Amino acid sequence: MKFDFILVHPGTQHAYQLANAASYSGQFKRVYLFTGFLIRDTHFLCRFPLFRKRAKSITPGVRVYNFLLIEACLRLHKKINAAFCIGNNDPDYLWQMVFNWLMIPVIWYQRKYCLLALFETAGWPLVKYARQFRIPVIMDFPSMSHEEAAIHGIDESAFGKMVKLKERQLISYAFFCSSLAKASYQDLTSAKKSFVIPPGTYRHNGPGMFIPEKRSELKIACIANNELRKGLDTLLLAYKELDTPKKLYLVGKINKRWIKRFCINHQVDQTNIYLTGPLQHNDVTAFLLNKQVDLHILPSRFDAFGMVVPETMSLGIPNIVSRNVGAGETLQHGNNILIMPENTPAALAKLVNYYRYASPESKTALRRRVRRQAEGMSWQAYYERVAQALTIILEEQSL
Repeated sequence: MKFDFILVHPGTQHAYQLANAASYSGQFKRVYLFTGFLIRDTHFLCRFPLFRKRAKSITPGVRVYNFLLIEACLRLHKKINAAFCIGNNDPDYLWQMVFNWLMIPVIWYQRKYCLLALFETAGWPLVKYARQFRIPVIMDFPSMSHEEAAIHGIDESAFGKMVKLKERQLISYAFFCSSLAKASYQDLTSAKKSFVIPPGTYRHNGPGMFIPEKRSELKIACIANNELRKGLDTLLLAYKELDTPKKLYLVGKINKRWIKRFCINHQVDQTNIYLTGPLQHNDVTAFLLNKQVDLHILPSRFDAFGMVVPETMSLGIPNIVSRNVGAGETLQHGNNILIMPENTPAALAKLVNYYRYASPESKTALRRRVRRQAEGMSWQAYYERVAQALTIILEEQSL
């Protein structure tokens, strides 16, 4: 008897890719994705810019069910919080919990021959009832543990901690995006088996990054959605020390006031620092190619994986990352990535200068190696790793 695969995640992230992987494996009778609002990239709504962010490459084998009311309530809650300058993730946790309550009758109805997949912070109280219904639960952990985050100065809200502590004690299996992430949950979950499955990236089929050989100006980009966690303070201080014509592009949901205040307090010249604000994935690609960016830098204090690393590598852009970025685990320092020996402005500036003073031939060779490596960091490779893990899990269920 084949199992059904039920994936519940109200947000976007790469949850739909896990559903794609389950469908790709061919091991399930049906694959369900219950979410807030996602559409296939073939849907007619994709023509409208408003919906493009929600358009994903979802395989026809995945049955998608949207809960638009939950999505609307979450968006409204976030806008209210923003108006009152409340900056935590509690709205996500709250409406994910409401979503979970609505899903309880669904999993009860599907409780026989069912495998349930949830994402961290989006699994309570569903895991509790799944345990009662004897449904095996996979939890995908896309980030580091909140305990590890606290060590690096990033604290979670009390509500967030409560959700995370409860849900991870009732799971059967765990998926981690890196060994770094897995280590941060050591002895903190009830999972009887854990799997490290790095996410992938879409291959960029167009021409790679073209950098004029005689250009003296150094162009650096950082794609981020958080200031301290992504180490933007380290980046700005290192940027300050670079004695060369330079430009810095900060791409993503970054607080302009924080950047301005930090630069003023630390005498960082803001003349050639540009903030783009949030961009769609295709727009990020076009922006980086148009600006002919030399380097992408991610000096994170902690980053379970760092999806932007393979994404920029697929364009032929070399990366400099901290040792706390999980994507660096499968890469080789000096060959297809540059890894900071310590998370300091001096260490970062040294690596930037290492690249800056390399010969044009060395830079071209590095970009080629980077792009070649990115080809192996594909979503297809992710599907195959997930399929292998699911085979092991299903074999255990049949015993």
